[in-house]
Amino acid sequence: AEKSYSGTNMAHIIKPAVALLQDVKASNTASGEATDTGWRTRDLNTIKGESWFVTLSSNAFTLEPGMYEILATAPFYKCENIQLRLYDVTNSAATAYGQVQYARSANYGSVTTNVNTVKTITASTQYRLEYQVGATSATNGLGAGEQAWGGVMVFSQVLIRKLK
Repeated sequence: AEKSYSGTNMAHIIKPAVALLQDVKASNTASGEATDTGWRTRDLNTIKGESWFVTLSSNAFTLEPGMYEILATAPFYKCENIQLRLYDVTNSAATAYGQVQYARSANYGSVTTNVNTVKTITASTQYRLEYQVGATSATNGLGAGEQAWGGVMVFSQVLIRKLK
């Protein structure tokens, strides 16, 4: 006897589905001001890869029930202490915190920091990537540079793998 899988989508069993959410801006566009007044939302405006399990709207993304690996990174420029977190908008709670980094406000300090987590959710849940900095940095605080040799500027990124 052999089990029949007809009519069943088995793609998630064979390999994880992967989506990439990014903050993409035109070349010669500043990343934006990093403000030191508590937790603030990072921009996310582009989705690449497989999107059947995630939607993106107004800098927030919604995941359908399942198990996910989430890897987020974001650059900062001259902001002193920096940390990212993943915020669960649906349940009004911080759900994962990233490494604390330091980008000096003098001498062109620039760093990229991250937050990585594995989540199992049982209901559709909306998240956003948030940051907190120790010092406001105008114009390019959310990532150094205003020139892109590849045609666009990429700042925040969230890689999502649907595991189950």
